[in-house]
Amino acid sequence: MRSSIRSAILRLPSSTFISAINLYYKISNFKLEVLSEENGTILLKDSNNSSIYCKIRERIIMYRNGINRRLTQLLEDYCVSGIEFKDEDVVIDCGANIGEFGLGLLNWNSKIKYIGFEPDKNLHACLLKNLPNSHIEKQGLWNKTGFITFYYATDTADSSIIEHSVYTEKEDIKVIILDEWTDGNKITKVKLLKIEAEGGEPEVLEGCLKTLAFTEYVTVDCGYERGINQESTAVDVCNFMFENGFVLSNVNLRRGSFLFQNKLM
Repeated sequence: MRSSIRSAILRLPSSTFISAINLYYKISNFKLEVLSEENGTILLKDSNNSSIYCKIRERIIMYRNGINRRLTQLLEDYCVSGIEFKDEDVVIDCGANIGEFGLGLLNWNSKIKYIGFEPDKNLHACLLKNLPNSHIEKQGLWNKTGFITFYYATDTADSSIIEHSVYTEKEDIKVIILDEWTDGNKITKVKLLKIEAEGGEPEVLEGCLKTLAFTEYVTVDCGYERGINQESTAVDVCNFMFENGFVLSNVNLRRGSFLFQNKLM
């Protein structure tokens, strides 16, 4: 009954959606309030006065127990809770989405250097608003530099360069090899590289060979997301990382994420 009511509220126009969903959250004792919805961008605030911009109505329920709790859980899902981040540490986020991973890390240390790559045009506005002082790239990471077809599935967070069955539109986007980007921006040391490419993780890694040599940790989402058959990339990713000097440090089987550590750092 409750889920059907929420589903009905999520379909309301903006003029009535905010008041209806906030009443629903109040009755449900959720620590969350929708402040605004403009041009498809939703601003949320919780009972601790933390705020975040998000894009998809269906996903705001993830913050029902507080925004920072959601961010902390995401970092745990990626197995990075045990890493000590120091001032000026460089973090590169492939598949930054709306910036939750970066926000979580910046809550731990506001002086890290966060760099986010996100090619989904529908998410970019939220990413910029959530991380206004970070370096954001509106392009994808891949094993070649140029343009490639991108398959959008923003509402289900499944947008990918790998063709899949639930895409709603497609267009050519700009992609770059990470090695070219780090070389051009004179990056010589990376604390953490996070990769979530909706099934394209092996191709992203192929463009990171030089960068991996000076990267201490790599966390990769290898869940069942690759292509029409929704395959896992875990075997390919693990073999690649082992062949390039990394050891497996931690695993989150629920999410399918793997944390690797550079043996030489």
